[in-house]
Amino acid sequence: MLKYIVKRLLILIPIVFGISFIVFAILSFTPGDPVMNILGNGADAQAYEAKREELGLNDPFLTRYFNYIKGVLTGDLGQSWNYNTPVSAELARTIPKTLMMAVLSVGLMLLLGLPIGIISAVKQYSIWDNLSTAAMLILTSMPLFWLGLMLLQKFALDLKWFPATFPTDGMGTWKHWVLPAVTCMASMMASLVRTTRSTMLEVIRSDYIRTARAKGATEKRVVMKHALRNALLPVVTLVGLNFGLLMGGALVTETVFGIYGVGYLLVNAVKSRDVPLVMGSILFVATCIGVVNLLVDVLYAYIDPRLRSQYVTPKKIKGEEE
Repeated sequence: MLKYIVKRLLILIPIVFGISFIVFAILSFTPGDPVMNILGNGADAQAYEAKREELGLNDPFLTRYFNYIKGVLTGDLGQSWNYNTPVSAELARTIPKTLMMAVLSVGLMLLLGLPIGIISAVKQYSIWDNLSTAAMLILTSMPLFWLGLMLLQKFALDLKWFPATFPTDGMGTWKHWVLPAVTCMASMMASLVRTTRSTMLEVIRSDYIRTARAKGATEKRVVMKHALRNALLPVVTLVGLNFGLLMGGALVTETVFGIYGVGYLLVNAVKSRDVPLVMGSILFVATCIGVVNLLVDVLYAYIDPRLRSQYVTPKKIKGEEE
């Protein structure tokens, strides 16, 4: 297993650098002048050329890219052109908020969505199944920005249960995170419920489930021990995908609630052509998605023994069976 993890991490390195090259090329050849965004239209020609020389924009494309990668390899992500602060400092301000939102949203999704999906499958075509299916359809169709605004209007402005604004600095209190987490979790939970229900329905009709029931196993044991474990692989894939995407920032939710996260930072950097800040954010997002995918694959091996046998030697498997 350790050999497999090291191999995947080594494969991740050229992938991240490939993504960085593509993004750097797009930013370099996209029409527009970042110096004009920084200095404004009123700057004279001398100040304009001095700023281009300072930012290295007069160098050839490959020279600029290799200079940037050389800095990344030494731990220097560059200086933000607009904020005039280190990119690492801006990411340090935004990553904790994005991570908090991702953890809370995925946690709520699992806490609510997994039981609903299991019960809907076990009680197929019941009133509970019909109600949960209708509710998930509504959540899927509901725009996130509208849901976030409605939650703010009802629970923050009318009932005053939660704060209406997010603090500019710091992480805030737990009350600041309730509405953003619920908003971000809503559409993801709908996908989780549908996935859990469909995979559970497929598994509980299998021969080994009928065999377990014929042997006298209780329905709870059949569902939780035999059926759920074999239905978890698609669920783990979905959870890992959602968590990786959330680490890239939930732009709509961050915008509605005024959260200065990675998504908000990245979009503003793209608008202002802040190349170092865009590159630093993209490298972070690409690394997070690669690491999350690796964790999902490792989790597969612990859920399904058939997959675990691909990562260990036959001798070790024999020893475990003994």
